[in-house]
Amino acid sequence: AITTRADMGQDETCTPYLTAFVSALEENTERAWELLAEILTSTRFTDSDRMAEMFRQNELGVRQRILGAGHLIGVKNVLSHYSAEGAVKNALDGDEAARYVHDLAKAPEKAMPELLLLAERLMKNTFCRRRMNVSLTASGEFSPEKLIAAFPEGTEAPGARAYRTTSPLARGYRIPAQIGFAVRGYRLSRIGRKFEGSMWLAASILSLGYLWNRVRVQGGAYGAGIQIDRSGNLFSYSYRDPTPGKTLTADSGASAFLREFVEAGEDLDQYIISALNELNPLLSPRDQGALADGRYKIGRA
Repeated sequence: AITTRADMGQDETCTPYLTAFVSALEENTERAWELLAEILTSTRFTDSDRMAEMFRQNELGVRQRILGAGHLIGVKNVLSHYSAEGAVKNALDGDEAARYVHDLAKAPEKAMPELLLLAERLMKNTFCRRRMNVSLTASGEFSPEKLIAAFPEGTEAPGARAYRTTSPLARGYRIPAQIGFAVRGYRLSRIGRKFEGSMWLAASILSLGYLWNRVRVQGGAYGAGIQIDRSGNLFSYSYRDPTPGKTLTADSGASAFLREFVEAGEDLDQYIISALNELNPLLSPRDQGALADGRYKIGRA
């Protein structure tokens, strides 16, 4: 998988990382590392028929994802306009990626030569010790020296770079379903603000106290909410929504609702509990390692 990280407060540049991971029982750790190194250094991309079949399977998965969770695609598109990190994420996992996967499955023979060159370049230049971060989540003591030794020395990785989206600021897609999805988003840095913990609570209040009633109960959508993250990305969404156009109109009343809520002095306990539950999910050992890696790469370790 490819993950993208940007320093806190940085909108213009980011650094993509190619991430490979493996989970294994402790007694199988050494073998797991050997298999991981073999895959990354010895994979051959010569079976064009098999690769074309994988492209078609991937395209089918993307179609199903759009129909089942189109709001996730929408969020990637919306946030791509506000930061380099968002632009890369949309290119890798948003509507831009969906279009690429569709074209690839439609005519794999046209893209195959370029893909082979890219794969060879990645294996030669990217998978090396000088560009490598190795992390291990385990209950015992293990040394990754054998894994590291399987890769060439290589060269230093390039620094963070600027990325921009070419998508229009507002976009809609027709899908073969009687329901849809609506997303609206922004980034706090555009108005000179930074993330604060109270904003997480405000998002919980708007999700449970406002959008639930306006979009879920009155509008008939399966779900709706508003979220904000530490990078300052702010977005609202509806899920399996019969009237997504009306949902975007309902979003415009969120600020007035929040102002009235604060002035009324409503009890906050249920919203605080909801917000804290989201902040403290149960994590598997692999998830714990991934979370620690992400924090390390943005300077929050």
